[in-house]
Amino acid sequence: MKLCDIRIAVISDRAVLPEAIEDRLNSQSEMTVEIASSRSGVALQQISNSDIDVAILDADRSSGQAFEFASQIGELSKKTKLIFLAGTIAVPLIRQALRLNTCGILAKTESTAAIVDAVRGAVGGRTSFSAEVQRW
Repeated sequence: MKLCDIRIAVISDRAVLPEAIEDRLNSQSEMTVEIASSRSGVALQQISNSDIDVAILDADRSSGQAFEFASQIGELSKKTKLIFLAGTIAVPLIRQALRLNTCGILAKTESTAAIVDAVRGAVGGRTSFSAEVQRW
């Protein structure tokens, strides 16, 4: 039986991204991915019915609505920490994410180990930023 202290949601339009991340997170003894979805409406409903600690969001969502969705998560759950994954790091993305008190902005090129560390950091009250974000 798995001790699961950290409950996670992974939301992305791309099926491969959540599966790779989900497998790595679920391999950690203290973590479990409760929600893995590509559909915002379904994910939002699931988050409202769950006690999610960390939501990992694809900042490059095809609908361009990642930040609106993140804001809705914040309204539903003040406890849920936000981590954004982005293919392209740019100032507007960083500004929008920081307005939402995000705990992390990571490039999609980061290793899954870096994502695991970012989740642990978010729960511990720390922030995680890729080198590209730190340069800005």
